[in-house]
Amino acid sequence: MKNIKTLINMSIALLACAALSQAAFAQDAPDRNSVDGLFDPNPSEFYCQTITLGVPGCAESQACEDAVCGLDDFCCTGEWDNICVSEAQSFAACQLPDGEPAPEARFDVDKFFTDSNPGEVEVTISCNTGLPLEQTTTISEGDGVTFVVTDFADGTMDCTISEVVPAGYTPEYYNPIVFQGTEECEFTNVGHGLNYHCAITNILLPVDFVVTKEWIDENPQFNAQNIAEANYSCSGEQFFDVFGQLEFFGNPGSDSFEVYPHWDGGTTCTVTESVVEGGIEADTADCQSVSVTLGTDASCTIVNTRLYEGIPTLSEYGLLLLAMLMMGIGFVAYRRIG
Repeated sequence: MKNIKTLINMSIALLACAALSQAAFAQDAPDRNSVDGLFDPNPSEFYCQTITLGVPGCAESQACEDAVCGLDDFCCTGEWDNICVSEAQSFAACQLPDGEPAPEARFDVDKFFTDSNPGEVEVTISCNTGLPLEQTTTISEGDGVTFVVTDFADGTMDCTISEVVPAGYTPEYYNPIVFQGTEECEFTNVGHGLNYHCAITNILLPVDFVVTKEWIDENPQFNAQNIAEANYSCSGEQFFDVFGQLEFFGNPGSDSFEVYPHWDGGTTCTVTESVVEGGIEADTADCQSVSVTLGTDASCTIVNTRLYEGIPTLSEYGLLLLAMLMMGIGFVAYRRIG
């Protein structure tokens, strides 16, 4: 029966994780069907800046279409949406032939949190040439920044964009929808007059909550090898309510569970224990309304004390001494009676 319960609990956990992953992906992915999209069209400088929902390809420039679809084939198999328009701004083949472009490049940076954290994050662009070589600013959810770099030879500049990762999150970098990694957005051979894009998504990480069970028992024969159980519940957490059961083996024993803390610091967890065995006092004061914050593991300790009433249990030597004493008393009584 216990194995069946364990399998059921594992299945529920897997389903919850799958739902969480799908929710996080839905927040991470740009909306291809939004006319506004992440970035604005720039028809004065580039070909193929018209969104044609339901119509694939770009009739303005075959060279531009080939360049964009080589990166994102959806633009030629599905429709020329806002993302295709944005991608066109990254290719020299899509630039209008209106004279020599200015020796500058623009880098649009957008910020996303999977839990809609409104906090600010520091982002930096660093380049191997051009002016300035490095720029730093702070951005938040829905409030991006555009870095402008000038005075560099066409096709010779390499730049990276990265953030100071906030505690409790892991970053993912996209350019603009192509996953680039967890360290930075990277741009090589940057061209004059081109626009580049970097989307940074911070994914909330769970923290571990470790519960320890300790026994206090003066009986030297005490052996806490049996399973002990406790229940936990959390409030103010992200994504879904957290509750469940813990099991402990030995003295001390420990078990743990995961919590996704809320960004505002309002997450607390409580561990309770129902003691059904007589003569045991459970102290769970350390596990009441424990604060759980981003990026910091939490812990608490339950102390069980076994209480003895009446004559304490004797060791084997005490029992031997008591037996000898009783034999002596019996021998004296026998002589008196005899």
